Amino acid sequence: MRLYEFSDNDPLRIKLTAVANQLSTQNEPMTTDEFLTVLNKNGITVDKADLFNMIKQDPLKNIIRDIEKDQVIFKGQDRDTEGAEQGPDENEKIRQQMASKQIN
Repeated sequence: MRLYEFSDNDPLRIKLTAVANQLSTQNEPMTTDEFLTVLNKNGITVDKADLFNMIKQDPLKNIIRDIEKDQVIFKGQDRDTEGAEQGPDENEKIRQQMASKQIN
């Protein structure tokens, strides 16, 4: 998350950023319906049309790469299986190490 994402002091925007950022740590993409359900459970009511518009703007454009075939693809997730067969690149290894240090 970036500090400017909280500069508006809008509680809904802060909640949206926090929930989307938390979901982005998953290894697998999730369906748009699952994503919208999680947002709804956290008090953020949007529909698919709103979601398609929102991923083009801050703060979601920094968290979600794209929506393809009814799948929400977060930044940092591989889209193709070829990259998954090769294993994570050096940046991904560093990111995972930093995440595990943060958890501990």
